[in-house]
Amino acid sequence: MMNFLFLSPFFPPNAFRYCVALASRGVSVLAIGDEPIASKPPALTADVLRDYVFEPIMGDDARLYAAAAELVARHGPIARLDSNGEHWLEAEGRLRDAFGVTGLSAVQTRELRSKISMSRVFARAGIDHPKTVPGRVRPVGWTCTRCGRQSSAEAPQRESSTSVAITRLTRGAAPLIATD
Repeated sequence: MMNFLFLSPFFPPNAFRYCVALASRGVSVLAIGDEPIASKPPALTADVLRDYVFEPIMGDDARLYAAAAELVARHGPIARLDSNGEHWLEAEGRLRDAFGVTGLSAVQTRELRSKISMSRVFARAGIDHPKTVPGRVRPVGWTCTRCGRQSSAEAPQRESSTSVAITRLTRGAAPLIATD
């Protein structure tokens, strides 16, 4: 039986449906979540999840790794790993690397989440894409030199650890600023 590790099976609220579909096809669904299992419907937990580790601080890599290692020790190797939230993508990649699970590595995931890196991937593959220009995050209150308006949104103040992509859409719209 294939072991499938699912991160955060109760969030978003429809994430459990993925687990239900896996279990209905004979997959052993293991899960790590930050919600107590006792607060969930017994039919979902007993019939769908083979095992669940409650980890209230899933954002801590060491704790997430320990929870996954606990499941591997009890049930054997993990064949697949996923979640239903973009928030967990990089953690999924790190766990795949650590446990030798098929799928996107941490490096590949980081590259696919970065607008600047994706622009390079598209260019290497010969795929048309909006022009992306690396830049720096401007401090709050900067003034647009073209229209004179001041920004009102909070912006990260990190220059070296945060990169920015300014993308001009092909329809001539205003540039989009995206941080990685």
